Amino acid sequence: MSKGSTGRPIGDLIQILSASGGLDIDASAFSVEELKMLASYAASRSATLNLRNLASLQTSDLIVIASYGDSNIVFVDP
Repeated sequence: MSKGSTGRPIGDLIQILSASGGLDIDASAFSVEELKMLASYAASRSATLNLRNLASLQTSDLIVIASYGDSNIVFVDP
């Protein structure tokens, strides 16, 4: 499993989302499957998940990730 730009393992990020904590993470540090998992946890606890550095992801990937996160995902593309 990947570590995000915070250096925290994905399991720690899941625990934070499961406790309804919001996160702002570097999407390029995770696989699409991991981002879908994080989005799902965010949705289940109404936590906000901000995803940055989206250049490596296809639009179709972003759509799938958004569907897993309901309305709890924010794509930040500077």
